[in-house]
Amino acid sequence: MKFKLTPVVIYPAIMVVAAAIIIIFSTDFSSKKSAEPTAKAGPIVSDKLPNDDIHKNMGKEIPPSKENVISDIKKKMETLKAEVEKNPNDTAKVRQYADLLAEGHGQADAVKYYEMILKKDPKRVDILQSLGYIFYVQQDLNKAEAYIAKAYSLDKNNFQALFNLGAIAATKGDNEKAKKIWKEIIAKHPNTEVAKLAQDGLKQLQ
Repeated sequence: MKFKLTPVVIYPAIMVVAAAIIIIFSTDFSSKKSAEPTAKAGPIVSDKLPNDDIHKNMGKEIPPSKENVISDIKKKMETLKAEVEKNPNDTAKVRQYADLLAEGHGQADAVKYYEMILKKDPKRVDILQSLGYIFYVQQDLNKAEAYIAKAYSLDKNNFQALFNLGAIAATKGDNEKAKKIWKEIIAKHPNTEVAKLAQDGLKQLQ
């Protein structure tokens, strides 16, 4: 007898997988090193700061509040929107604006701006993955799968996209397909962050 999971059972079972797909969609596992130099520890000479113009206000800064953060984001979005409207061919600015919209409650508008970029360059794997992420969050799994499959078809070495195809399959209840994909990742890309996530995904489906 074939065991069939109901939606009520699927969602808790796939919770870790859903978290993993969000990480994968927004994380680059290309092992890039930070360009910032590492701070070197030095001897502590004194626990008191000098009483000069540079140091006298240190530690007295106003802590960030919800209102300040919202205000800063709003200003940034207004600035980016104006820049995009002025020069819609600047895909870097369009991408920044779309990303901000996607992070908030403007996913529908984000899709529109991501699509603007795709019209100029249909092979933008990063944009295809961003669109896949949005539709995954919206639970439009067929669209999410279509965009991620397109991204993978353009870059067969993109095992982040391959993992996401497995996560989408698992979320849709196609556990066998998800297992096949994740086992392929583990076999071809062992000892990677994505392989670890694939192993975790397989455990959730056992």
